[in-house]
Amino acid sequence: MESQSKTTFPLRVLVDKEKRRVVAAEATMNFVDILFGFLALPMGTIVRLVEAEQGQHPAVIGCMNNLYNSVEKLGDEVFVNDVRKQMLIRPHNPCDSLCRKLKINVDDSEDVEFYVCISCNYYSTFPNEICTCGQPMIKRKMADHNPGNGVFLRGSPLFLIFDDLKIIPSTPGRSTKLFLQHGYKDLSHLLDINISVGFKEINSLLKYALTSKHPLTSLFLPMKSVEIKSVDPCLCHDQQQQVNT
Repeated sequence: MESQSKTTFPLRVLVDKEKRRVVAAEATMNFVDILFGFLALPMGTIVRLVEAEQGQHPAVIGCMNNLYNSVEKLGDEVFVNDVRKQMLIRPHNPCDSLCRKLKINVDDSEDVEFYVCISCNYYSTFPNEICTCGQPMIKRKMADHNPGNGVFLRGSPLFLIFDDLKIIPSTPGRSTKLFLQHGYKDLSHLLDINISVGFKEINSLLKYALTSKHPLTSLFLPMKSVEIKSVDPCLCHDQQQQVNT
């Protein structure tokens, strides 16, 4: 986690100053990998991470906060055993071995280990769970993380992320269609902002992805440490040429 706290990603963000809204952001494959990794997070983990990020005033995710807090506050005597309670409030990510390879992994859960029944080789990812044969699953076996270069994506080096988190490869033909669908035929008036994002911003983006219709706007516009470049960036220029053809 310490190395992740120092990892940052450069993003090019296109902002509609008149509407005070982010139109899209251009990012690398490694950053988009992290966003796609949100989909692998168990709901119990999401609620816990969002509440931890917000402190005393957590963002409300429907009624899931109440459901999570109810489980957390109930005494162990109402559960089959403590293992079953931990399965609900600290569930394991089924894609843990892949998500560990993300440049930034917002899931702060411990590494998944397999606990095998010594009699029939059934396994659980929680220690001391009782097998169907009646024996405890106590034999430890670490998961294989298979280190490598890729996680979920390959091929396209750059992606466009729109304000509603629609994501496409950053190619003139495909991205122009979405710009037009969002009502932007003339891109020359958009501001081009360079922003560096790290663990804190990505953790906040998880919250906004669940609570806002415009998560990029919610995340980036309140930020003050941004570099505003001149209008007519390469991205706008390339897309504008395609619009005019």
